[in-house]
Amino acid sequence: MTTGGTYTLTGTPTTTGSTWANVANATGSANGSGATWTSTTKNATSTLTGSFGNAQGSIPSDATIDSVSIVITAWVNNTTYVSGLTAQLTASGAAFGSAQAVTRSTTTGTATTLTFTGVTWSQLGSLGLVLTGTHNNSISSGTLTV
Repeated sequence: MTTGGTYTLTGTPTTTGSTWANVANATGSANGSGATWTSTTKNATSTLTGSFGNAQGSIPSDATIDSVSIVITAWVNNTTYVSGLTAQLTASGAAFGSAQAVTRSTTTGTATTLTFTGVTWSQLGSLGLVLTGTHNNSISSGTLTV
C-alpha cells in the first residue's frame, strides 16, 4: 500500500458570498487563527475554495486510490447561528462526489477528519476543496473560522 503524503491548501483561497477576513489564514497548518466569515443575513451561504496543488506525489499512476482523508480545522461562535458547514472535493475547479458535513463546534481549533472515496489518480493532480457555510434564519451574527 502506498500512502501519498500530507498536503495543505496552498496560495490564497477564493471566496463567494459575504465578506471573509484574513482569507490567506485558511492555508497551511492549523495555528489557532484562520479565515473568518461573519454573517447577519438570514439563510446566507458563503464558500471558501482552495487548492492542494498537485497531490499525486509518489503515488504511481496505475495505483488504485482507496480514499482521500482531509482534516479541516474550524470553529463557530454559535452552532445555532452557523447552521451548516460542508466540505466537497474539486478537481480542476469542478466539484465531484458528495459534500460532507464538518463538525460545528465553539471550541477553537476543532478538527474534523473527512474521508472521501471515488477519487482518481488524475484528480489528485488538481485536487481542491470547497467549504460552504450556512447562516440560519436569524439576523443574529454567526461567525465561522477555518
